Amino acid sequence: MGPELSSLSAILQERQRLSIAGPAYPHAAVLLALCGPNSDDYCIPFTVRTFLVEHHKGEISFPGGVWEGEDESLEATALRESYEEVGIEPAGVRILGRLDDLVTRARIAVTPVVAHIPSPCPFVPSPQEVAEVLSVPLAHLLNPTHQVPDPRYPGRPLPCYQFGRHLIYGATARVLAQFLDLWRLAAARRGPGE
Repeated sequence: MGPELSSLSAILQERQRLSIAGPAYPHAAVLLALCGPNSDDYCIPFTVRTFLVEHHKGEISFPGGVWEGEDESLEATALRESYEEVGIEPAGVRILGRLDDLVTRARIAVTPVVAHIPSPCPFVPSPQEVAEVLSVPLAHLLNPTHQVPDPRYPGRPLPCYQFGRHLIYGATARVLAQFLDLWRLAAARRGPGE
């Protein structure tokens, strides 16, 4: 594991994270995977949801889904769902840690699981759930010119990211914004030139 991933993993393990426990909400987990590096950069896979799914039709999300009784942990949920949705083999995934839990507008408590997948990252989308897989370069997301106002809520400072014709918004953008802040912190800890 490279120094940037080691630094990120340490931050994820050290920090006090917001955890939403208890029966008030169904629980789910998503996988924020850093694939690569390819050409000295990582890519993060997102799914464009089909119009056949129950929630968030046509929106961009991380692979993931609702915790089921046979899942031994929320990490297991994220890995199982990522395999079912886009064919990510669990054996090739290295878990780095968790981000803060959040509640979606569908009233589901979501735990984002951060992981690393060495290159290559072949995807096999589920035609029922995934219309397209977007592999978005990390450098693109870190570039402030690609953070745009959320068109659904003019004047409100909500995270929203442009990738070509696609907009990443809502809970996915909130998770991404927290991750990018921690990535910048990890890079600052490493220092220039490391």
